Amino acid sequence: MDFTEFSAGADDAGRRLDRIIRRFIATEQLSGIYKAIRKGLVKVNGRKASAEQHIREKDIITIASFLLNREDSAPFLQDGGGTAEAAPYTFPYEILFHNEHILIINKPYGKTVHGAADSIEKDVVKFYRTSFPERNSLSFTPGPLHRLDGRTTGILAFSWSLAGARWFSGAIASHAIQKTYLGIAQGHLEKAECWRDFISRNELDEKRTGAFHTVSARNERQSAQEKAFFSVLSPDAADSFSRNEKLAVTNAFPLQYGTYSGKPVTLVKYVIETGRTHQIRSQSALHGIPLAGDTAYGGFPLPGNQKLFLHAISLSLPADNPVGLPPEITAPVPPEFRTFLSSSDCETGLLRL
Repeated sequence: MDFTEFSAGADDAGRRLDRIIRRFIATEQLSGIYKAIRKGLVKVNGRKASAEQHIREKDIITIASFLLNREDSAPFLQDGGGTAEAAPYTFPYEILFHNEHILIINKPYGKTVHGAADSIEKDVVKFYRTSFPERNSLSFTPGPLHRLDGRTTGILAFSWSLAGARWFSGAIASHAIQKTYLGIAQGHLEKAECWRDFISRNELDEKRTGAFHTVSARNERQSAQEKAFFSVLSPDAADSFSRNEKLAVTNAFPLQYGTYSGKPVTLVKYVIETGRTHQIRSQSALHGIPLAGDTAYGGFPLPGNQKLFLHAISLSLPADNPVGLPPEITAPVPPEFRTFLSSSDCETGLLRL
């Protein structure tokens, strides 16, 4: 019987054998994987093993080749992993930082981070598999480490090792990483403000209409209903709201004032202390300055392909981090963003960052 060999890497150490084998035979029922291991169709270092066995770095896992040759098997090999020959691949995104633990790119406008057939995540995985075969793991796959909307540009971090994923995720959860954004808001933000509001999905509308939902946004200054994705409530209004809200904290700093098509706009620096979905977009709308072009949250429409301007411009990180990240990483402002700033007389605001 023919067998195919695979070598376990550092990111496979400590993983159970059955969890690794599921990467190769993804459509097989778990009972079928256990049966294959019991029958000796899967071995570790030339010996029969148990499904619960924990793999060590440099272990040699051998799998009966007929299991890998089935059409519904070995998705790990089909995306360039394992021992398969990988075609040369040109990564299509600007790399801001890259080491053995973390990859950080400058995300372009309109690209979905994950889930879609043409998502950035799929490009990152292909880049990992084809350009760095010495780092290939049998169980680890790079993935996004934080959220970024499709219409938001700028800094986007991906894991490049299990250690990097664990440290970065823990640092985000403990608020050790500070994220700063630039946005063009409709109206005038007269002074720096700290927004503490509650955000929740509008579950009733979610069941009725799918992707788009009606949003109720209330605080002491206003009461409004707008077409949008998520509900936003100030702390004063939260007591009268029954859904499961999450606190969102955003610090907003006006950098420059201007006009666009006769309407006032403000270049705003947003420093977020939490990472809720649509946090900046929904809180800006709640506080009376929706992002220009963000019609889902009450902004006036913009011509052209780019519907709003929100850019993740910097990450501030602990100086003594164990994964080799610098204290700060910045993402250049895209040309389209600069063009809009110039047309609205806000470009000099970049000098105040």
